[in-house]
Amino acid sequence: MNDNPKDRYLPPGTIVKHNITVSGEDYDPSDPSTWEEVPEYGVVVHCWFSPEYQVWDCHIAFWGKFIPNVDEEPEEKAYILRYSAMHLEVLHEAVHTPEFPAVGRKP
Repeated sequence: MNDNPKDRYLPPGTIVKHNITVSGEDYDPSDPSTWEEVPEYGVVVHCWFSPEYQVWDCHIAFWGKFIPNVDEEPEEKAYILRYSAMHLEVLHEAVHTPEFPAVGRKP
């Protein structure tokens, strides 16, 4: 394990943000001032400790620039990506109680 405080288990249902770097008209890979970061928002689906990389890895369901309203079916399907937990900004951490434990975990 490493000493990064952001490298930790994230329970399923945790809402996260990840900034992706996109290229515009003036994009120069050698010049960070030309890079543009765009946020994408998602929900943790599964998180596990990767012995290969010695970090917590997560599968995240992303919808892009928003999280759909829970009261209606999303207009677009989510896409699943894998990221290290330390590269995710937690916006709202899921809380699991004995009545509603995390999937696959006993209360």
